[in-house]
Amino acid sequence: MRNMGIHLTPEEIQKALKHVIYEEDGKVNLKDFMMGLTKTRRFSQAEKDRVDVRNLDSILDNMGIYLTNEELQEALKNVTVDATQVM
Repeated sequence: MRNMGIHLTPEEIQKALKHVIYEEDGKVNLKDFMMGLTKTRRFSQAEKDRVDVRNLDSILDNMGIYLTNEELQEALKNVTVDATQVM
């Protein structure tokens, strides 16, 4: 997560992990973890489980998650975005 510019406390990680399903090998899916993370952090649009991609950078900034443009583009490869640019 730190490679993506996301710095979480151990407590934040544990809270997010409560919302994901572990795979047989003990790993979790990144997309599922990110969804679990949005459930533990309070910000208005993500609480609806759908976020407009054009607002994603500012939403992450408000959460204290600062990504470079390259990191943001890499993260977007792991999510589904519909025709209205909402993920």
